[in-house]
Amino acid sequence: MDLAPRAWLADRVESRDVALFGTPGSEQSAADGFHWETDGTAFAWASQECEARFEWQKVVPRLAVIELGASPGNEDQEVTVALNGHRLARFGVAPTMGRHKVNVPAESQRVGENRMSFSFSQAGPVTPGAVRRIAARVASIVVGPAADQGVDDLTIRDAPRMLAAVPPEAPRDIVQVGPSTLSFTLSLPRDAELRVTPTLHPGARAAGSQVDVAVLAQTDTGGPLPSALWTARLDARAAPLKEIRVPLPSSGPDEPIRVSLRVGGQSDARFAWVAWLHPRIVSHESPIIEGSGVSAGGAQDRTWPLRSRLPSDVGVILIVIDAARAQNLTPYHYARPTTPAIDRIASEGVVFERAYTPAVHTLGAMSSVWTSLYPDAHHRGLPFSAPLPAGLPTLAEALSRAGVHTYGVIANAMAGKASGLERGFETFREIYDNPTFGSRAEVFRQGLADLLDRWRSGRFFAYLHFREPHFPYDPPKAYATLFGPDAPLTKAERSLPAWYTAVNEGRIHPTPEQVAHMVRLYDGNLVYVDAEIGRLRRELEARGIWDKSVVIVMADHGEQLYEDGYIGHSAQVREESARVPLIVRFPAQLGLTHRRVTALVDLLDVAPTIAQALNVPWPPEDARNGGSLSLLPVIDGAPGNGAVLVRTVWERPKYALVSGHWKLEYDTRTGHQRLIDLDADPHERTDLAGSHPIRASALRQAMFAWVARLARGPRLTAGPSTRTVEECENLCALGYVDCADCK
Repeated sequence: MDLAPRAWLADRVESRDVALFGTPGSEQSAADGFHWETDGTAFAWASQECEARFEWQKVVPRLAVIELGASPGNEDQEVTVALNGHRLARFGVAPTMGRHKVNVPAESQRVGENRMSFSFSQAGPVTPGAVRRIAARVASIVVGPAADQGVDDLTIRDAPRMLAAVPPEAPRDIVQVGPSTLSFTLSLPRDAELRVTPTLHPGARAAGSQVDVAVLAQTDTGGPLPSALWTARLDARAAPLKEIRVPLPSSGPDEPIRVSLRVGGQSDARFAWVAWLHPRIVSHESPIIEGSGVSAGGAQDRTWPLRSRLPSDVGVILIVIDAARAQNLTPYHYARPTTPAIDRIASEGVVFERAYTPAVHTLGAMSSVWTSLYPDAHHRGLPFSAPLPAGLPTLAEALSRAGVHTYGVIANAMAGKASGLERGFETFREIYDNPTFGSRAEVFRQGLADLLDRWRSGRFFAYLHFREPHFPYDPPKAYATLFGPDAPLTKAERSLPAWYTAVNEGRIHPTPEQVAHMVRLYDGNLVYVDAEIGRLRRELEARGIWDKSVVIVMADHGEQLYEDGYIGHSAQVREESARVPLIVRFPAQLGLTHRRVTALVDLLDVAPTIAQALNVPWPPEDARNGGSLSLLPVIDGAPGNGAVLVRTVWERPKYALVSGHWKLEYDTRTGHQRLIDLDADPHERTDLAGSHPIRASALRQAMFAWVARLARGPRLTAGPSTRTVEECENLCALGYVDCADCK
């Protein structure tokens, strides 16, 4: 395993304040106005006005070195740099990357958070395929005490970059500026060893430098300090070292180990610039596993027994209940009888206990369902409110081309034509009844009746997307009092976004009684939509359709009901938002009843399952499927996914990576992370990142690598969006858009 291509993903500990933009971890320094790609671009795009953030415990004179270059179209660029409103410098910015020294006097600073602002003279054209205007490219900001001559040294001509091993250079070597430590987290077999040639960077050799270097190792169970496996002093006056071979401690497949490269020891060391030539870990026993074995699902054999037992004329019915969190459905051990019709389907089929959405938002989730791509791939380079990009193959298109009759009826405009998600359906209906309360389930019957009239014999695929239990938490009166009194929330509080928005912003603190009422209303919505699913079943049974169909019941995402102080979805990756119900019922003659599957799966697996049931190839050969797999082999006993990835909506989202019983949540805006043991702590109350730092590092590096792979490739172009007033009012009722925009 070559380490240089992974250096930009590694954990870094610096003696100075270093914002190395474009690498994971730099988000803690980027406050506002910076944008970067997740595939490892070696800089961040800077808006015309942007700010970096630094935390300082004391006020002392400081020196900053800023590496930046003008963006295309801004050849005459200038920038004013200020700290906390105090102007520090103004200088021209060349199109090529250059370094600029800026004095940071003590009087401009304060204890705690400090904001370094950049005001550029002009903003050029938008970046290709993007929707933002940018002014410059910023590679790094290094800040140290004014007395630290090592910071000043970074401005000389042959000084190295802060970490010269960043894609897309496909590096073979790592150039590391010290004092710093660069750490890789891996699982290692017994005979693993590090092979590398440590040498001084040419600039350090020319300066006559002496630099201490070391190779370290550490595990979560090996104590608080890393063990030094090899140490040396690189001396410009001595002969260069030859390649070294450092035996590494072994770790089990579920016990990651941190291997670190350390350069320099003193915080103000000068010319501590080291090149690690072709660093790699080798083993003759077995492969080295990055991220402690984290991987997505892979290709499968399509000849599993379950497929061969399905009738040739089978149909598939996909029922989506919007914003249904798994834990509030009775098949997932909920105490209240919220879903008797779904319970019956579950007893006749297969319940997936660990199913996750890739996005806690309808557009992102359903785009993933139809393309078998993670959101970072199907909206690459686009805002996540944009319609599904043109040119991406969809399941409905593949089925229709194969002669399968395709039908869709939806009650949430976010899943419809305005989002480009109707593509490929032979028949597609959007049902909106009331701009104030959205599309209730009984209104859904209009479109369903039309669909049933069009239903043909032979292979078919029907997609039915109910709104409930999605907000508004305002079920019909008969369902509002099923589990207690219809109080104390007012009509406006439970059906308009203003109240829960104020709660999420901390302006209102709901009482326990209000929260309990909200949960009762949410559960009432579940009972209500469940009753409509029961009615649908009876209708299909009467027409002889139900028993010859594969029926899939799922949610696009979950919902938080004031867990962690949050109501709704889109902004959190807790289990309430991320884990969804997924139930599959097969024709009775297959005998697949009362089954529960604990394998890890996600909604990217739904389209391959539907296609395999209908004997249609999917995903297409040229699709970047991100590891999607069919659930049919998993039901037969094949393994599920090694890991699943969940994200929020925004450009700098929160991610969650679930692997085995471990879950890492990571906020790309703040760098905050949480490590959860889901077996021991299913309610996610205890953060173990502090007590298991190596485990957290393994999952974090695996997450960064995964997101980077998804983001590589050309930017995509958004599909057309023509949102009608009716669709806008529906989205307003659901809390997705500002109602003032619906004109």
